[in-house]
Amino acid sequence: MRKHKRVYAMKNSALKKLKKSTKVTILGTSRIDSMLNDDIINQKEATMRIISRRTLNEFASKHSASKNLLDAWFHEVKKAVWKSPADIKAEYKSADFLKNNRVVFNIGGNNYRLIVKIHYNVKAVYIRFVGTHAEYNKINAEKI
Repeated sequence: MRKHKRVYAMKNSALKKLKKSTKVTILGTSRIDSMLNDDIINQKEATMRIISRRTLNEFASKHSASKNLLDAWFHEVKKAVWKSPADIKAEYKSADFLKNNRVVFNIGGNNYRLIVKIHYNVKAVYIRFVGTHAEYNKINAEKI
């Protein structure tokens, strides 16, 4: 069985290096340009990465009522594309913003609090604290 590869742009020297068992299809330049433009147009923006889900799972194992709420938050944020605090505020009206790109989310009607630190440039959300409202009152949210 022959391997089929679609080659968009490749130098002649690279073509010679392909194995004899590989069938190469070379596309015309206008077709290449069209395909590359389609790829750029259809490319999705990078979504947020959450570090680390383990923290949420450990808290949920101790507070079973929070499991579904934290899972819902996790999946919503995982699909989000946040470029600034305004993007977060549009989705989460009750979110509070602290210095150093920290955000406090109210989970489950303010029964639980979740503090994250966000690096917008690399699309990373670092979980710094998850706890009950009473536990939250005992910590310094800007330094945790």
